[in-house]
Amino acid sequence: AVVSTQSAHYGRGISVGRNVVFGVNANDDIFYRAGINDENPKGTHWVRVGGKLSQIDVDGNSVWGRNSAYKVFNLHISCKGEPALSSWVQYGTKIARVAVGKLGIYGVSGSNDIFTWKAGSTAWSQISGKLKDISVGGTKIKIWGVNSADSIYYKTLTGNWVLVAGKLKQISVSGKDHVWGVNSADNIYRRSGNGWRNIAGKLKCVSVGEAGVWGVNSGDYIYYRTGTYGDVDGDGSGWKNIPGRLKWISSGKDVVFGVNVHDHIYYRAGITKANPIGTHWVRVGGALRYVDTYENQVWGANVHQNAYKLSITFTPGRQRVSRWTHQTPPPKFKRVSTGGAGVWGVDTSNKIYYRSGNLWVNYPGSLVDISVGGSHIWGVNSNGNIYMKVGSGGWTQISGALKQVSVSQKRKKYRLRLCVDTTA
Repeated sequence: AVVSTQSAHYGRGISVGRNVVFGVNANDDIFYRAGINDENPKGTHWVRVGGKLSQIDVDGNSVWGRNSAYKVFNLHISCKGEPALSSWVQYGTKIARVAVGKLGIYGVSGSNDIFTWKAGSTAWSQISGKLKDISVGGTKIKIWGVNSADSIYYKTLTGNWVLVAGKLKQISVSGKDHVWGVNSADNIYRRSGNGWRNIAGKLKCVSVGEAGVWGVNSGDYIYYRTGTYGDVDGDGSGWKNIPGRLKWISSGKDVVFGVNVHDHIYYRAGITKANPIGTHWVRVGGALRYVDTYENQVWGANVHQNAYKLSITFTPGRQRVSRWTHQTPPPKFKRVSTGGAGVWGVDTSNKIYYRSGNLWVNYPGSLVDISVGGSHIWGVNSNGNIYMKVGSGGWTQISGALKQVSVSQKRKKYRLRLCVDTTA
């Protein structure tokens, strides 16, 4: 997130992207140059970005860098639209449905096994039980779910699953622990005390959150429950049809996400207390079968049971950046670079790695510096020898001697910034 603006900085690392320049100063503070365009290529002012990095590289709307502890981070930037969204980041496989809430991230597989994604982990951890749907609560520290027989259960973080009277095929719990659900006949229920209160109407999917209670029926028509904005403890007063068609929906904080029959992803823009139904639907890149949203996170699962996360920031009318996402790499990188040819880095032992999905893969060779272009990758080794690779080919030595190299993203002509080693 943007925390302050400054007029001038003397940095020790800088990288040029698409209408933006990122850099870090001697204190590892991160800045970008705002206002860069064709008419004003120098931009207008520096804007500080949260976090600390020792080295940085930017390509398009993706920024990569590493900090003083040699941990690598990735930031996605947006200059238009509301809200600003980062790119989807994959988190493991074999998750058919995923839920996010104050208590963390939970998912169920196609075989109804239950998993949780713990902070800092690199894989899903299985927990006891079998569920086909799951939802994560808040202050009462409860996770709710239903199994293949439509039996209802809840558990605390450290407790066992407790059977609850009633039958539901789908369930949703809010950050304030208000529980709604629908049964096999598409009848709608709200948890009231120790029982279930029937709500008029028919829905195949219902979701409760800060944006109120939303649902879709068997025809994929979308409805909002009037009088429920703000995650209130009440029935609401009626159902209002919202334009559009969705097969699944999730109510978050001033935003509603959903997917249609083609697995296209949308969010409802313009939701406020004064206008709880919002203004219009905005399509988001990607394809998912289910989504769940809480605070500034959106999680979802696709047809291949791969789980994904999207970050949201709400900062209308200015350039916006998502939060830094730690990419949990095993190597200790001293240099990382991103471009059309991917994300590459070299570690403190001069080993070379490239990013494949959510993993770092070691690549043959040894370099002290690396730079990624549109389709070419350039680097120099500890002897000052220069190398280049294209596509799936290996390293080709280029005549000359350098200690650092930088390549732009132009694919037909490669402009190199060459730093001659004056210490030799």
